[in-house]
Amino acid sequence: MTRSRLLQGYWILYDVASSGYVLLITAVAFPLYFKIHVTGNAAWSEALWGLLLASSSIAAGLISPVIGAAADRTRGRLRYLALATAVCSGATIALAAPGAGLFFVSLAFCLSYIAYLVAASLYDALMKTIAPVGSAAGLSALGWGLGYIGGLLCYGMSSAFLHAGVSSSTAAIFSLTFVVVGIYYALLGGIAILGLRAVASTATTHATGSLWSSSFRQVLSTARLWRRGGTLPRMIIGVHLATGAVSTVALFTPIMLASSFGLSVSNVALLSAIFSLLSIPTTLLAGWLGAAWQVDVAGV
Repeated sequence: MTRSRLLQGYWILYDVASSGYVLLITAVAFPLYFKIHVTGNAAWSEALWGLLLASSSIAAGLISPVIGAAADRTRGRLRYLALATAVCSGATIALAAPGAGLFFVSLAFCLSYIAYLVAASLYDALMKTIAPVGSAAGLSALGWGLGYIGGLLCYGMSSAFLHAGVSSSTAAIFSLTFVVVGIYYALLGGIAILGLRAVASTATTHATGSLWSSSFRQVLSTARLWRRGGTLPRMIIGVHLATGAVSTVALFTPIMLASSFGLSVSNVALLSAIFSLLSIPTTLLAGWLGAAWQVDVAGV
């Protein structure tokens, strides 16, 4: 196996590692645990859940570019990725702390979600280093499609805890799901990062003065250039807004299924696992079409 293929394999492995967090923490198990157990099915639980998601996304959106710029300047992208992965995994495990109240659980979730989003941005940026010219769409879809397997693996490992339900007597057992996800993400993500350590990152500029102030100035400079960038920046922002809207709907779907249709937590988790299974071939097909389109465009 060539070095390039090996690096791509480790890059995909990291997606497999993080997908357990996506499925069970942001999409299925934790939203229902938060609503039913942490807030006691309070009328304001959905509003608070939305506030936690929004505030975490805004915080990650503000700090991710600065961390990315600092990573470029210090050639430390993998070091920052490892740190973000460790923070996300640790905060995820902390969600299962016995007797934890609303404030602690909310804070732990926000910390884990911010760290996950920062890690995702650092992970995505590695593609330009390991993807051959014209293969970005195919590699991205392969990582995305096979990443669903990670969610399914986590679902399988924690299914016994999920089936316990979120009653007052079984919540402690159910919360062990978060421990499984945190350990799974840390171990598999750690293996992927160790494998990616051979990726050579090149600093684009030399830092002057404080690393973080220099990185912040670089982000501001880039933002000013984007304002004069014409159609491309507007298209990128539009795509992110559209995909963000779809993702937000998905993050509230488990709560709606349980509240409006009376589905149990285990049934919601099973439906999500089936959706993940069906998404594997469709995502891979989309990547194949994207790669074919890239080739056609390159040949024009």
